Amino acid sequence: MARHFPPSLLERARGIIKEVRLNVGDLGGGVALGGGGKEEKANELRTWLETLSGVLLIDVAHNMPPEVVHVLYNAIQSVGMKHPLMVVIAGTPDLKQVLGRSKATFIERSPVERIGRLQRVDARKAIFEPFGRHIGFSDEAVAHVLDHAQDYPCFIQLWGQALWEELSGTRTCSPGLEVASEARKKVDVQRLELYSRRMEELVSSGLLIPFAEMAWRLGEDGQPAGYDLGLALSHIEPGSSLFGDHPESLQRLLHTGFVWEPSAGVWEYGIPSLASHLRGNSVDLLLGSSCRTKGRLRPSRRCANVLIRC
Repeated sequence: MARHFPPSLLERARGIIKEVRLNVGDLGGGVALGGGGKEEKANELRTWLETLSGVLLIDVAHNMPPEVVHVLYNAIQSVGMKHPLMVVIAGTPDLKQVLGRSKATFIERSPVERIGRLQRVDARKAIFEPFGRHIGFSDEAVAHVLDHAQDYPCFIQLWGQALWEELSGTRTCSPGLEVASEARKKVDVQRLELYSRRMEELVSSGLLIPFAEMAWRLGEDGQPAGYDLGLALSHIEPGSSLFGDHPESLQRLLHTGFVWEPSAGVWEYGIPSLASHLRGNSVDLLLGSSCRTKGRLRPSRRCANVLIRC
């Protein structure tokens, strides 16, 4: 702590900070403020930001309640007028709607960096460069891995771990398709667990039907557009549209991360294979959830009609 944080900084923050957490390696850390009311916490936060004077990274910001957002960003704006402070805020695609509910108007003037999946060249670097120059995967193995990783950060991590574990058992310096195929078995198990969790989230949030309809209609290789989001919104709020007066409904859709907007007006599935999984498995879920009444299932023919109307 003495090496990363000057003693004067900690002395000024004494009595304000309940807990200090430091990252190992590169400079970084986090703080937990002490108790007190809303105004007291706001004052504590401003004092800490004045002491910090640097770069503040806020992750998972889409989960912050409006009252917390309001206090935090008012403090950031106040401190930023007198002290050098850069704030980077990250969250799911509904982040703009979440921050907008706080009425912190300076957010509208902040630059927005829209993100999507990685470029294939970057996905390749992320997966294979850690093995070093003495390990050379065959072109066939590389193509197999990248095709199934889909440039999606979570899958890239799963593939990196699975390949590392598989390679440590084979002790080869020139792994081929057989190594990648064995590693894929481990990746597929974890990927299906991820899909299961995401499907449960869609069911519990009442969004299974809007996204299932989107996946069925667009087919295997189709990507969503603004029109498709508008149709999904109409399931939640009849008469609503992508540019209508229903920001809560739009936020519910975007909060899932099922669709992303990598550039303005351009939409894509966050995980392409999840859409395929949803298209192939949502019928069973809908039959089990939408057609169950008083502990009994309705006739399957009637259930099929219900699904068609959806």
